[in-house]
Amino acid sequence: MARRPAQKLVPSIDRFYTSANRARCLELIASEMGRLSIESHNLLPYQRELYEDLWQPLDEEALAQMLSYWDYNLDLLYQRKRGYAPNEPAKPRIDVYVEITSKGNLKAEWFPRGWNQWGPPADDFIGSDFARWRRAETRRSGYFTRPSNELFFLHGVEHALRTVDRPSRADDQPLVLFDHVLLQACHDVVIEMGIRLEPHFDVRMLTDVYVEWVPQGREEFASDAPPPLMKAWVIDRPEVRKESAERDELADLEARYGFSAEALLAAWRTELGRVRPSGPVPSPHTLAARLAKLMKMEGVKATTKGVERGVLLFRQYRAADCPDESEGRSADQS
Repeated sequence: MARRPAQKLVPSIDRFYTSANRARCLELIASEMGRLSIESHNLLPYQRELYEDLWQPLDEEALAQMLSYWDYNLDLLYQRKRGYAPNEPAKPRIDVYVEITSKGNLKAEWFPRGWNQWGPPADDFIGSDFARWRRAETRRSGYFTRPSNELFFLHGVEHALRTVDRPSRADDQPLVLFDHVLLQACHDVVIEMGIRLEPHFDVRMLTDVYVEWVPQGREEFASDAPPPLMKAWVIDRPEVRKESAERDELADLEARYGFSAEALLAAWRTELGRVRPSGPVPSPHTLAARLAKLMKMEGVKATTKGVERGVLLFRQYRAADCPDESEGRSADQS
């Protein structure tokens, strides 16, 4: 009797969506493995490691050690206080650094604000929210244990990222379709970590994970549209991303707020060049409302809120182009 040819594994992620959390991602992969009659050891080697890591990704020992309040600088925390609760100490300030390691794994480490793995900025504890702190490369006597301040460690993420960079991989190896789901789960681990830390610490992310998606069908929100796939999964510094987004916003004022950069600058110069009768100088806080009124008189659609945002962006990124407000104040006082 002739043997039937082996059935090709064709996974489906039709029930996947971009806001799926880690539990939902793992549930989808487990369900698909059941449909395909395979086990986790049938996944690609890096997928198997990553899939197993994602079931319990956060390092509970490291998270527990962070709550050792006897290591905090309590005098400083009580002195700074918590804004809405003056009788409670402020949250200790920490930095979190997310990175892909040299071996392609994803990890996150935390440090007292301003520190790094080599110690405090000035090699002392002055001004730190921690009276004592030390990063150990290994825990206790275990040579293969992880650093004491490591919050999670996920294997094989760099391998999964190759699928995002080269979507054609799925043509030769259909199982790589799971990489989109696994990477979304990794992204959610970073979010989950922040949720765990936020109640107890003032967290500053030195680096973070950013994800972009691309729809597969023409109608992205149609009920029968195929699930979107990842277009990009990157680690970047939040301040760099913020500046880039704000510069794009400044370059696109007309589409976003109804007035161009040139119209805003023209109204700004006109307003500052006006000679007013004697009286109090207009408050700087009303500048946006006055500029919006001037632009409306010129037939330009402008709102006070939009103008206020435009002025802020100009002062931050194109200060050289801003009119000299001191000259305007001098004209008013004369």
